[in-house]
Amino acid sequence: MIRRIAAFIAALPVICLAETHISGNVSGIWGPEGNPYIADSSVTIPAGQELQILPGVEMHFTAYQNFNIYGKLTAIGTETDSIYFLWTGCSDTTNEKIYLYYADTCWFSYCVIDTPSYAIYANSSKVIT
Repeated sequence: MIRRIAAFIAALPVICLAETHISGNVSGIWGPEGNPYIADSSVTIPAGQELQILPGVEMHFTAYQNFNIYGKLTAIGTETDSIYFLWTGCSDTTNEKIYLYYADTCWFSYCVIDTPSYAIYANSSKVIT
């Protein structure tokens, strides 16, 4: 019994400190169990691909990193469990943001986008908020 408790306690920091490093092309479904999602470089949803971000997810970017969307994004949080897109180490003279380039439909609901420049740049894209 004591060995089981010790094994659980030893594994606890690993369980609590999960993080997912992301870069390049992405797609699929991201849930809060992978938090935080840390961008090692700019992140792109390619044309014809889809990314669904579930409530509670936190995406972290640093200076000169963008979230480029050519495919489809569904980011629908809830009133009590938002989705966070956070940029750190940026200044108001850099242009870190979410870029939509001829993207399929992109849904944003209950999302917090924290960047020093404007949050979303849409070029020939359908955005639903």
